[in-house]
Amino acid sequence: MQLIVTVVVCVLAPTVYTLLSLASVVPMTVPIFLGWLVWLQAVHVVAGVALWRRRATLSTRIKAALLSWGGLAVWYWLPAPVYFVLTMNLDELQVAWTALTFFWEVPVVGGAFVLAAQRLYPARAHRGQDRDPALRYREVMRYPTLVAGLLFVFTLAGYALGTLQLRIFAALPPIEQVKNLSHGIVISLLLAVFYYLALDRMLEPARTRIAREAGVGVMVVRTVAGRILGVTLAVAISGFALSSLFVLQAFQVMVRESATTTLTRDLAQLADSPDAGHQLGAVPRWGERGQMRLVHAGEELPAADFAPATLGDLNYHVLVAPSAEDAVTVYDAHAGEVALVLTDLVMPGMGGIGLLRALRERACRAPIVMMSGYVGEAASETITGVSAWVQKPVSARRLGQIIQEALTAPV
Repeated sequence: MQLIVTVVVCVLAPTVYTLLSLASVVPMTVPIFLGWLVWLQAVHVVAGVALWRRRATLSTRIKAALLSWGGLAVWYWLPAPVYFVLTMNLDELQVAWTALTFFWEVPVVGGAFVLAAQRLYPARAHRGQDRDPALRYREVMRYPTLVAGLLFVFTLAGYALGTLQLRIFAALPPIEQVKNLSHGIVISLLLAVFYYLALDRMLEPARTRIAREAGVGVMVVRTVAGRILGVTLAVAISGFALSSLFVLQAFQVMVRESATTTLTRDLAQLADSPDAGHQLGAVPRWGERGQMRLVHAGEELPAADFAPATLGDLNYHVLVAPSAEDAVTVYDAHAGEVALVLTDLVMPGMGGIGLLRALRERACRAPIVMMSGYVGEAASETITGVSAWVQKPVSARRLGQIIQEALTAPV
């Protein structure tokens, strides 16, 4: 009992830490996330060694339950999240919600799976003639398959729930949502194969005894051959899918890096070009395909959505303009009141570069902060007249820091 209590306390620690990170009390980064995963593995290694020393006193049913939990803990608290991080594009907020998803879903969804698997455990194989030996053999033979299928359903449901959680609370883009569900299918399929093989090996003594007593050797040969074919197909499909997700992630990174390099290189030229807005591409006005998004302090601003209410939360009075041309009109009407201009590089109309040029012509002395999903804060020296660059997505806290620094910087 003391061992169980210790393991439960150690398992809850990462969840508590992650909740504190979402409350902005402590940081959460990928290295911290990985550190907690290593902590969980160390806890289970110590617990596994203690249980191994007592293995002679454990029944086969208890061993099956421990195997069910141990497989989930080892798989979903190290290989699965590491693979997830390597093949997903996540910002700071999404990393924190990803950590919370893995930390709470494994005990809750995994615990429900272990209980369900125990209910499916075959009844004690009675000796004698009171039961059909062939029926007893089928029960034992079918159990690994049932557990593998049950695991696939439970874990896929967990990934779907995690995707929904990231979409609602961390603005996970649609393409990343699809990738997340793909992870669930692939990872769950591989783990289902492991469960089948491990449980099949664990129940081999009972299966062999029943087969010898009943003389069902021909059925054994046919059953094993069919299962070998199923396992081979599952592993082959999973391996192909795993590789495909890595290729997709590499393609996304290549496109992002290429766009960042090209845009940073051409910023100065775009600033002097009269059709900069056309070169950057057309963007629909708010209301056509976009939507206003209320973002509270501590949350992330998605790459495609921005709410002026965020600046209101930071105690700034905000003058809103849905396009660059409207921004010029607003500036002309309130030139003496504007203390800072916050604009996006790509926006409806002539875009952020065109707005910058128009403000130059009006001898605007207010600092100009430019937002972009590709150009980072290091690009502040690229274009004359831009006081700071903000790379989206950005937390409200960081945006407030950049604005304050721009307002207090010497002219």
